[in-house]
Amino acid sequence: MRILHITKKYPPLLGGDAIVVQSLEREQKKRGHEVVILTSKTASTETLPEVYTFGLREHVYRLDRITMTRILSLIFLFSHSFFLLKRIHPDVIHSHSPDAGFVCSFAARLYGIPVVHTCHGVTFADTRYSYMKRAIEIFFLRFGIFSTIITVDKTTLPAFQRAHIKRVVYVPNGVDTDFFVPARPRQKKEPYTFLFVGRLESQKGVVYLIEAVQLLASAQKNFQVLVVGEGSLSAALRARVEKYQLEDIIHFVGKQDQTQLRTYYQRSHVLVLPSLWEGFPLTILEAWASELAVIATHINGIPAICTDQKDALLVPQENPQQLALAMRKLLDEREMARSLGQQGRMLVEKDFSWQKITDETLKIYASVGGELRS
Repeated sequence: MRILHITKKYPPLLGGDAIVVQSLEREQKKRGHEVVILTSKTASTETLPEVYTFGLREHVYRLDRITMTRILSLIFLFSHSFFLLKRIHPDVIHSHSPDAGFVCSFAARLYGIPVVHTCHGVTFADTRYSYMKRAIEIFFLRFGIFSTIITVDKTTLPAFQRAHIKRVVYVPNGVDTDFFVPARPRQKKEPYTFLFVGRLESQKGVVYLIEAVQLLASAQKNFQVLVVGEGSLSAALRARVEKYQLEDIIHFVGKQDQTQLRTYYQRSHVLVLPSLWEGFPLTILEAWASELAVIATHINGIPAICTDQKDALLVPQENPQQLALAMRKLLDEREMARSLGQQGRMLVEKDFSWQKITDETLKIYASVGGELRS
């Protein structure tokens, strides 16, 4: 089967959707399928025979925003999609961006190609987003010619029903449990390490992590925080760390590739995810696969995958005091932290391997008319 994935981001760009597409691509190729990628044009996008780009060149930090460049790129994509799909002629299209999937779905209908779309995060059910942004997302999802819509966040299924968006199924994200593995036994001299992994944007709540560290540092000195990632708030967050004189505790290590990221997981003890909203964060699965304890905010789909006190500690969003208390708890109760990480590892092995997620995805392709030849 020839599969076309349409995505805003593709490695080396950072983002959960980029990792999901690359992981599905890898597993699907193992099964003997042919995979082609269509993605945004940026300065970092690699030129490969099986990777096509569309639209005007955009800065990576602006790909998640509605900009004039993005609108023009979608107009170009609509006209170009009729030529491109005729040339590639995939058996199934898997969209990971509602706007790009929407504009390509009309050419796909002309050529009789089914389109499956995955929502990696749902904004229309969250009133913190503007009315316009939520209305646009509903429009794309309702009127795009999608055979099936996948949501990675089980808790959003009722919101799809209320918005009269049909043919929606739940398939979670996955993790490579052979790549992300627990570390060797750590030496006692190594500092107790909290890890953040993600884009340095307001959604990720890193400012609250810094505030929590300031509170915790007044009573504890035997820990460090590693911040992995880049984003438009990088300079402002570094300035806040300097203002609080936390440079000896909080270390920004920038963007890391997957191999480097695995090393940071293995150097750490606890993943901290202080996000304001999330769909299904891959970082939690990667941390669990590495046997890290997880502290995350009690938002969106996170409580659907994390059980408080069993495999994670869940705290209120935008609450540095509660976040600091959770970090202090795991500093003081090291055995609890180890138990949380071990429970997480067992959970991802059971429910979240990419082999299992790929099986479910291929069944959906078959159900909408994709030809499962290999």
